[in-house]
Amino acid sequence: MKILVVDDNSSLRMLMRMDFQELLGNDYIVLIAKDGEEAMQIILNEENIKLVITDFHMPKKNGIELAEFIRQCCSKIKIIIISSGTDQHIQDAARVVADLFSDKSDFLNTSDEKKKEIIFNFLK
Repeated sequence: MKILVVDDNSSLRMLMRMDFQELLGNDYIVLIAKDGEEAMQIILNEENIKLVITDFHMPKKNGIELAEFIRQCCSKIKIIIISSGTDQHIQDAARVVADLFSDKSDFLNTSDEKKKEIIFNFLK
């Protein structure tokens, strides 16, 4: 099974990839994309993506646009949108298209066990 992590911050993207790969073990492959447009291409070309964890604020296509694309083409993929400093209107819009919306720092700073629990709940 595959998880796709999408974030325009390269350091954070690599950190999440290593963190999630370590948490989930060898049964899962963690793919990365630098923006929503690249993520769309990966989704169209890769099989077995079960979960997308995406930032909201990105160039080209933001997290909501990516989530809308996923809902249209691959409705079985679960979506978590994470963002920092997002106003209530954007949070509400993200909650409509995503399975979960979370503050980025809250999500990334939560315990490994809690992150693992959240991710595995979406991979069922």
